[in-house]
Amino acid sequence: MRPLGYLDSLERLLQLVRFECGMDIIGAVKRLRVARETHARIFVCGNGGSAATASHFACDLLKIGGFRVVALTGNLAALTMYANDLGYESVFAQQLRAQSQPGDLLVVISASGDSHNILVALAEAEPLGLQTVGLLGFDGGAAKDMCDASVVVPSNSYEQVEDIHLAICHAIAVHFKEKQQ
Repeated sequence: MRPLGYLDSLERLLQLVRFECGMDIIGAVKRLRVARETHARIFVCGNGGSAATASHFACDLLKIGGFRVVALTGNLAALTMYANDLGYESVFAQQLRAQSQPGDLLVVISASGDSHNILVALAEAEPLGLQTVGLLGFDGGAAKDMCDASVVVPSNSYEQVEDIHLAICHAIAVHFKEKQQ
């Protein structure tokens, strides 16, 4: 694919997401708003590029203010300790067990929707009393049916899914920032 061809296909995908996922994005925003209003904590996680997006999104929400947000990807010592002691599949679920309370919100970001540690965290969320939001790609994977609200970017390109996820996170952050002004 020529370099500008990627941008052309990304533009088409963004238009598709805008029309097919608009209500899903609004559902995610509503859950974030409730978490903010009730002073619930928001936990965000992902793997690889999605881990970077999770950390970036948490940073954006912190900067806006009023959000109690924790990037589960941000504590390298905790990640490696849980991975070493209990296995990589438990790195997010264990942090949720240690830090969350009923009414908190878990936001998972996963291109495939099938990352085992994401699925384990989502399975742990329900008994802990957490609401869940998924920013997913491909067909949503197994995570889609485990989330209270999910936004699925319908592409099998990791790069494009990650680009759109970051754009969605920025759109959400700008929405909350504008509401403050």
